[in-house]
Amino acid sequence: MIRKFLPGGPTHLASRAPVPVPALRGGHPAFVARLAAELRASVPPKPPAPVSADPDADMEGNTPAARARAKERARCIAIFTCEAGRRLPQLAATLAANVKMDRKTAIAALEAAAAGAGPERPGLSARMAAHRNPRLTPDAPPMTGSEATAASWAGAFAAIGVKPRS
Repeated sequence: MIRKFLPGGPTHLASRAPVPVPALRGGHPAFVARLAAELRASVPPKPPAPVSADPDADMEGNTPAARARAKERARCIAIFTCEAGRRLPQLAATLAANVKMDRKTAIAALEAAAAGAGPERPGLSARMAAHRNPRLTPDAPPMTGSEATAASWAGAFAAIGVKPRS
């Protein structure tokens, strides 16, 4: 039914070329609109773009995916390398990987958490300097095995506040 009204005859439909609407002048507007819609629907869709076998192919270049990945890497680096991110690496990892915040908001959250975390923990040498080492004299008599065991248990009980039996 539609073929006899097409300009150019049936070869025009067989070529699947879209019919420009101005070529259908002179017909009833509703008929022309319906005919143009049917012709557009009869044109096969474009085949999808070929998918690369390499999943990392879009990592490089100037594709939108490559730009998005580079922007996300820069966001993660900014979160991990800020001062608060170095102090609280677990929170920085959570904010970088699991939370959809921009870099400024994530760094502000890290700084707020770091401010409430208190002073930075001192290193091992600073913590060990607070404890005095007992001074052992070279002339102290060595303990026997049973004496060392008894002293060890006495020290353990004293540490937890329990008096050993007499």
